[in-house]
Amino acid sequence: VGKLGELNRGEMVWGFFPGYQAIDWLVKLTGSQAWFSYTFAALLLALIVRAIVFPLAQKQLMFSRQMMQLQPLAAELKKKHTNKQGQLDQQKFQLETMQMYREYGINPAAGCAPALAQMPLFLLVFQSMLLYRFEFSKGLFAWINPATSASSNHFFAANLGQNDYLLLIVYGVSMVIATYLQPVTDPNNAKQQRLMGIGVSVMVTVMMFFYPLPSAFVLYWIFLNIFSTLQSLRAYRLPVPPL
Repeated sequence: VGKLGELNRGEMVWGFFPGYQAIDWLVKLTGSQAWFSYTFAALLLALIVRAIVFPLAQKQLMFSRQMMQLQPLAAELKKKHTNKQGQLDQQKFQLETMQMYREYGINPAAGCAPALAQMPLFLLVFQSMLLYRFEFSKGLFAWINPATSASSNHFFAANLGQNDYLLLIVYGVSMVIATYLQPVTDPNNAKQQRLMGIGVSVMVTVMMFFYPLPSAFVLYWIFLNIFSTLQSLRAYRLPVPPL
């Protein structure tokens, strides 16, 4: 581990970004204290990432608000092209729906662009944390410490460099709560959207049980999830000009 840590110290993410040094700087801001610095670094990292993607995420959220304004018209079109047997003429429905989007100046694909633009940053941070993963073994958090780990027969992680099952459950719960707190884009399919969100949350959490990740990674994602949910709640309370 010591040798791998030294090798990672000299590695650059994608050949240009000093990911190891960036996270190490965040840890050293508070003196590299085992009980605080590594957790605080994960919190700061999540805050910095969210601040960078804030404008793009805000644009995506406000776009979904605009799409919500068109839901009543889309429902009318669907009713219009559904015959007495309950069969929908998909071709005519899709054609008139696209005409409606053009009329109101909405590009349905525009909502995907901000999300795609954020991906490189998330991958950059993930790769940086991979380089620093061995150093996270020096960090502790709440129940994640050698004493609790030994008394629980190693059910709990001994440090932030190990995988912790309870923290994974906390992460899954945070994702489910975020799904419930986020307003739906289509009130007619509210239940279906929330069920899909919960299904994805559970699936991702279960997958993480079989792919051991350092607890510091999971902490970072929990913090990022909290900041993302807060931004979403704020965006859905802002006034939106009528189309």
